[in-house]
Amino acid sequence: WPVDNVPMPAEADLGTLVGPAEAFSVLSDQDFAEVLAFYQTEMVALGWTRVSYGTRITTNDAELQYRNDLYHATVILARIPFIGTLVEIRLRAL
Repeated sequence: WPVDNVPMPAEADLGTLVGPAEAFSVLSDQDFAEVLAFYQTEMVALGWTRVSYGTRITTNDAELQYRNDLYHATVILARIPFIGTLVEIRLRAL
């Protein structure tokens, strides 16, 4: 997993991992709602603070914004029918 303080969904297929540590994506076999709940809980548990501005959640996709002392993180999730959920993580240094 490219970044230690960003959680990885339990059902992530690391064979689908694409990109550098600053902007990477992976597929998870888990349902969209499960992955969404996972990131909403685990990012905060790992010391990230939720950022309301730019956060958007629908029934099929989400864009979650977080920050810590070093980075701004965007977690993008998208439901992929019959496959699971696409997880994209983008990090920007503060």
